[in-house]
Amino acid sequence: MLNYFYEEKNKKKLSINSDEIFLCVVELGGISVVYNYSRLMLDPERFRNSNSQLFEEIKTRVLHLAYTTWDMQEFAIDFGMSKKDPPFVWNNEEREKLKAELDAIFFMMYGYHRKEVEYVLNTFKTLKNRELREYGEYRTKHFVLEAYDKFNSDPELGPLFRLEGVDLEKLKSE
Repeated sequence: MLNYFYEEKNKKKLSINSDEIFLCVVELGGISVVYNYSRLMLDPERFRNSNSQLFEEIKTRVLHLAYTTWDMQEFAIDFGMSKKDPPFVWNNEEREKLKAELDAIFFMMYGYHRKEVEYVLNTFKTLKNRELREYGEYRTKHFVLEAYDKFNSDPELGPLFRLEGVDLEKLKSE
């Protein structure tokens, strides 16, 4: 299984296997970087068998965010892309929306209600202040809540992302 490494100035390594997804929230404060992360272990084969549509929804967004250079081709192949498939074009606006959609999906998977999502997003003061200064609005919050509302009201995606009908205990024990 391939390992992918990200090395920061402080020489800490974040190892990402293709059978793991790490959710990382990075908040920049001055020149220091604070990592608040939780680890969600997903074995792709086991997860695919129990809920392939959910896996596909997440995978599609992750691939669009990660596969933007030929250097990431092996990663893309691990997730089912062909060697002939070119990297996705880097588009900042599209990336913001894809990241917001992933945030909304994971909030829903973890059972967060809209008010709780708002509360969590409001704890990122540095990001909020920067976006208010640069854009006149807290765009990240706007995009995440917009995606959350869209998914939550969708008769197909809402139950999927809320993990309705998924036996989590069975999934953990496999």
